[in-house]
Amino acid sequence: MVIKLHKPASAGYYLESSYQYYGAGQEPPGYWIAFGPTADSLGIRSGDLVEASHFESILQGFRPDSGEALGELRADRNIGYDLVCAAPKSVAVLDAIAPPSIRNEIAAAQATAVHEAMELVINRSASSRRGHNGRGESVQASIVAAAFPQHDARPPAGQSIGDPHLHTHVVIANVSVGMMNAGERWTALACTSTPRKRPPSTTWHWLEN
Repeated sequence: MVIKLHKPASAGYYLESSYQYYGAGQEPPGYWIAFGPTADSLGIRSGDLVEASHFESILQGFRPDSGEALGELRADRNIGYDLVCAAPKSVAVLDAIAPPSIRNEIAAAQATAVHEAMELVINRSASSRRGHNGRGESVQASIVAAAFPQHDARPPAGQSIGDPHLHTHVVIANVSVGMMNAGERWTALACTSTPRKRPPSTTWHWLEN
């Protein structure tokens, strides 16, 4: 699996793409991936289908049930991170021509690989910072993310179908909660490698036998 880190598009981009593919019977709907107290506080469980209003609220930094702000929200805040988890090309081609039973197995394997990749990100890269303007100590972060599986690349202009490209957009919301003496404390994730105005060129290659 190859994982590329991008600056995310708007919530509407993922929701519209998911709806168009899913409504046409081509793609499954988005689902949540949840780790730790951040997901627990927001009432998100891994595997639940993504609700448009909840996804939009969380990306913008608000609690989906009450509209309460999740911490101090800066005007120039980054809404999150888009990890594109792509299967090898050979798997994508097989997925495109295989019978439904094999495609179901491939989909399950892709979902498992994506979840394990997210655990790797959590253990190695996910952190948040305490203190004024995030200048305090760095602590382990918990995350909530929406996963949007797709089987094809975006089609070229004038074409309706793209090349086989099995991948999953995992959109990590830029919010994380920790417990302080006064109760919950919401902060942003600490990721200094992601520019605000252009996608980074960060790529991970993850090989598993």
